[in-house]
Amino acid sequence: MITENPFLEKKVLVVTAHPDDEAYFAGTLRQVVESGGEVRLLCGTLGERGRSYLPYECPAEELKQIRYAELCAAANAVGISKIYVGGYPDGALMESVEAFTAQIERVVFEYSPDIILGYGPDGYTGHADHVAAYTAAFSVAHARSLPYVAFTLPPHPHRVELMRLLQAKRKLGVYRAGVEAPEPSVVVSVDVEFKVGLLRCHASQLQGLNPYVVFGEVLGGHLMRHEYFRIMS
Repeated sequence: MITENPFLEKKVLVVTAHPDDEAYFAGTLRQVVESGGEVRLLCGTLGERGRSYLPYECPAEELKQIRYAELCAAANAVGISKIYVGGYPDGALMESVEAFTAQIERVVFEYSPDIILGYGPDGYTGHADHVAAYTAAFSVAHARSLPYVAFTLPPHPHRVELMRLLQAKRKLGVYRAGVEAPEPSVVVSVDVEFKVGLLRCHASQLQGLNPYVVFGEVLGGHLMRHEYFRIMS
């Protein structure tokens, strides 16, 4: 397994489904920026269904504005040079996968990235929108002969416990099962203080994002210090 960041000094296009998806591998992205590389982010939805962590009932349009502002704050902290937003319905990205694929193609034509980075076929959490983002991004990477890098689960023994906890966390009926997460080929050690601060940018979702709360001190601490990837093509 590669134990250093192989994406340094590269032009990276990150493709996600929701604001806050980038937070789990933001330490790696920050290292790319600090090395002189460039990161741009294309986010498929504005996460208007992510209301479960707010202490009040929030209309969808208001939540879109909140989450877009949080995404901009996180992108600024990472050093992401440009954000593109698809604006497709949260929870139904697969229904817009053709349009999202075409949008990724336009961004790739404009940006000419060295790498496309997103989720693997399992969507990391199994969320159907993550799977849709993978489907669109990987198809563009394959068509353009670009390396595709998937953010993925850690190896054993952490993998089994993480999968169990992720499945227990599923809500809203938009999750898929039965797809194995790619085995990691890269592990990047990241700065914990930076990652904690980045998670706080997504204040409306922090309760469900914080690995120490969701996964406990041991597993959460490991995930805050290590980010795992699979170079898929």
